[in-house]
Amino acid sequence: MEKKVKVQNPVFPSPRSPIPPVTVPPSVSKADTVVATLVLKDGSSYQGFSFGAESKSVAGECVFQTGNVIFIVNVSNVSQ
Repeated sequence: MEKKVKVQNPVFPSPRSPIPPVTVPPSVSKADTVVATLVLKDGSSYQGFSFGAESKSVAGECVFQTGNVIFIVNVSNVSQ
């Protein structure tokens, strides 16, 4: 059975997640944020906020949170 959840920020919808996305923290100005898209090999894509050095990148580090606050995964080097 599919669960429907009202998404409060339609700029970043995700068909695979019923939970609304995290928005910009109050301490960060929305004018200072840059939207970036992570495109995976299977064709799925996810939007989020880019931070750090400014440049056009085709490869880099991806850090994501699983929803469990104490478990953060860094997948920048998958060979380890």
